[in-house]
Parts: sequence; C-alpha cells; structure tokens
Amino acid sequence: MLGRDEELARLRAVLGGRAGTRSAVLLQGGYGSGKSALLRALRAEELAAGRAVLSATAEPLESTVEFAVARQLFDDVHAGERGTPPVPRPLTGPGATAEAAGEALYAAVAAHAAHRPVLVAVDDLQHADAASLRWLGYLIRRADDLPLTVLATLGPGEPGEGAHEDELADLLRLLPRQQHLLPLDEDTVHRLAVHALGERADRAVAAACRTATAGNPLLLQALLRTLATSPGRPGEEGWEEATAGTVHEIRPAVRALLGDLGAEAEATATTLAVLGGAQSVELVSQTAGLSAPVTQDTLHRLTRLGLVVVTGAGLVRAACPLLEAAEAACVAPSRRRELHGRAADLLRGWAAPCEQIAAHLVRCDSGRPWADAVLRDAAALAAGRGDPARAAAYLRRTRSGTRPAALPPERDSAPPR
Repeated sequence: MLGRDEELARLRAVLGGRAGTRSAVLLQGGYGSGKSALLRALRAEELAAGRAVLSATAEPLESTVEFAVARQLFDDVHAGERGTPPVPRPLTGPGATAEAAGEALYAAVAAHAAHRPVLVAVDDLQHADAASLRWLGYLIRRADDLPLTVLATLGPGEPGEGAHEDELADLLRLLPRQQHLLPLDEDTVHRLAVHALGERADRAVAAACRTATAGNPLLLQALLRTLATSPGRPGEEGWEEATAGTVHEIRPAVRALLGDLGAEAEATATTLAVLGGAQSVELVSQTAGLSAPVTQDTLHRLTRLGLVVVTGAGLVRAACPLLEAAEAACVAPSRRRELHGRAADLLRGWAAPCEQIAAHLVRCDSGRPWADAVLRDAAALAAGRGDPARAAAYLRRTRSGTRPAALPPERDSAPPR
C-alpha cells in the first residue's frame, strides 16, 4: 500500500460504519495509481475479520459474457464455509430470464448479509458486462437495509466508453461517494524513499524520484526497488543504471497496457514517447499517420488514463520520464528511426528551428540531401551557447553512414503555430 495510508483509512471508515445499512463507493485512478492494491488490502482485512467478501475483477475478454462479473462474485466464496448460501447456477437456460437471474443473485447476497456484513468488491468496472452492471445497480437501489458495502474501481478506462456506455453511466450515478487517487506528493515520496534507501534518500534524491515517476506509486515502487541495489545518486552512473533497470522491469506491463488500449492509442502513445518531451498534437498526429480528430480523441483517453499530460502551452507529453522511456522501449529500433525521420521531414516543411529538426536527424537514417546543412547550423548554435558535446554530435551525423548518436531529446521545442 505504497503511500495510500490516508485513502485506506477513509475506506476503512466507510466499511466500519455500514451496520444495518448499505453504502457504495467508487475508487478512481489511472495506471499504477494503486486502486487494485487498495481493493486487495481491504478484501484481505474483511476476510481476516470473518466478514463475507464477494469479489470480482472484470476482464476485457468477458465484457460480452452475460453475468460474467456477477458469477465471479460467488466463485470467490470459500466452498468450506458453513452456512454459505448455494450459488445461483445456472442463471441461464430454457425459460430463464435476466430478471430471474438478477433476483437469484440478489437473494444470494441478502442471505450472506443476514448473518454478517458483506463487502461486494468489483475491480475495473469499465470492462464489466452489461448484465452485471445492471445487476449491480439493482443491488445498490434495493439493499437499503442490508449491512452491505459495494466498493468498485474504475480505470484505466474512461467512464461512458465502450459497448456498455449506458449501463456504466447509470451505475456510476449510483456511486455518489468517489475517491480519486492523486499522484503522491513530495513529502510522501521522501518518506517512502527514506524507508527504502535509508540515509541516502535526502531531499534531492526524493525530488529526482518524484520527477522520474510523477508520483505514480507503481513506478515509484519499481524505481526504489532498483535504487536499493545501486549506490547511484541523481546525475551519476549508478542512477542511470537504476532507471534503466526500472524501465526494463516495467516495460512488459506497459506493452500489455498499450496493447489493450487498441491500435490508435498504441500508435499515439509510442509516437509521443519516441519523439520525446513536449510536442504539438499536429506533429504527433502526422508522425503517427493518424487524422487530427482521431489523435485528439485518443490523447483525451490517454490523459484520462494518466499516461499523457497537457502542458500549459497546449503541448502534450508522456506523464513522466520513466513511462516515456518504457513506452519508447516497446518500439522496434527501425520503427523509432522511421518516426524520427518523419518528424524531421515535417518540421523542416514547417520551417521549425534547426536544432529542433536536428534533434530528430541524429536519430533517424541518413540520406536526406538537406540534412548536412541543418546539422551544421544546429552545431554552430550549440557551440555558441557553450555546448560542445551536442555540437559534436550534430557534426558527426553529417558523415555519411554514421549511426545515430545517443543524445537526449529536446524537451521544450515545438513546431510553430
């Protein structure tokens, strides 16, 4: 329960006050915010206290299976419990109706609640089937006098999206108590860093950890775990090794998440991460090969998920450096070079500053007849402001057949409006 003590205490208070009446709570959070961990912790505490727990996790592959989530609630009841009401199966068959199935499910919950308080815990409502969403709404409306708490989570996902838009929207209106899991603040990150790293975790280290993760509990946990085995500090070799190790650890989860979001979201997120830093929507859209409306809608989804943030200048960027690096690592090297090449071509067509174009030229395949002139101009500017290493990197790319230099991306540049 990394950094979520206050949220856990509030949810415990809700569960503690449910005697003789029902309550319903929605827990919302983006990728890695800790919503599922909170749900698991409360479930374990309720089971340890001898209370009834009916829990389910909605799965995308079962979103069209009628009563998939509702059935799973009763799968979780321990078969060895004495006095456990029979599971209402089968719920479908010759002559069966959705109304009869819903009534049978309600009766099973009420039978549990007649003996002790009940927690109905559902993770990832956005993936739930329509029949289960309707039944959960029915349960909440009818169970006024039962010692029952319905605790549901939402995300990564967007309310009102998908094939069950109406059912999900109707259920959310019945969940007036809502907790939004915000990023961890500086003091919390510092406290957690001290716990993991001891005396090494001064304010500078904690600040670097928060910058790298944007206060995301899942990413912070992974970073602290790798830092615990490395002596590095921000800006030192050990720190770079630790962050690289963290990217390697979280990459499979990021790859799976992007794959679940669909081709357009995956193309948008990975293009933004490969380009690096804050970019205009137009550059991301055209580099990814998507239409402007599709890119706008997709970026809105990614922002709701906590994967993308919008800057004050109206630019977009990955939510944090670690997430950006993990998303970019999901892209094959040849595809990365292709995206950088597209960006360089677009920026040149827009008459963007030469260094902005050069930042992509050093990462794409050579062969553009105009590239040498742009790289030399960019090198002169870099040298003039006292950055000889960057100037040298630009100049090396003017030699035919050289490989792209490992140069950090420009962070604050964007094509002209």
